[in-house]
Amino acid sequence: MTNLKKKITEIREQKKKKNRFNVFIDEKFAFSLSKESVVDSGIKTGDLLTQAQIDELVFLDQGNRAYNKALDLLDYRPRSEKEIKDKLKEKNFEGKIIEETIKKLLNLNLINDSEFAKMWVEDRKKLKPIGKKVLYLELIKKGIKKEIIEEFLEKITEEDELKTALNLVKGKRKFQSLPYEEAYKKVGSFLSRRGFPYQTVKEVIDKLYKKNY
Repeated sequence: MTNLKKKITEIREQKKKKNRFNVFIDEKFAFSLSKESVVDSGIKTGDLLTQAQIDELVFLDQGNRAYNKALDLLDYRPRSEKEIKDKLKEKNFEGKIIEETIKKLLNLNLINDSEFAKMWVEDRKKLKPIGKKVLYLELIKKGIKKEIIEEFLEKITEEDELKTALNLVKGKRKFQSLPYEEAYKKVGSFLSRRGFPYQTVKEVIDKLYKKNY
């Protein structure tokens, strides 16, 4: 019974989505495929298909859709493996299709968590400087493995963090000319929220605000 073949009676381009086609079997709509899937599979009107072949066509199409969606996401900005997985899950792609898509992206080096972590750390330095603690938490949230994160964060020295924190505070007009006690509260809170350790925060405040320094 499962080998019973069904006849494709029409393959019709959708009116609203010109890159997708509706496939009719025995005069009834059965499923839709992208133009890419139609070309890849080579199906045509009059072909006889088993249910297994139909399922394979639908799976192929879902795979193409998931892959193209992933490429769209990567065109916008680099993504971690977890980010791509999460986005595809939001679009209700099946787990097996997501795994196949991720495997393809990894093989083509279109996603690379080590390169992503490197980019993220460098971008943060240039665009939104923060301490190692917050950097670590951000990368963990992106699904980056701890050993990869530590590889990049260990390159950031205490001197680097101090210099970054000093420049951050100096660049904020609202922090200029604060008395020591007020600076201890406001500047301390500001730097702590950005992941700088207590010792770095204290050194910054002492350097910039402590009398007779």
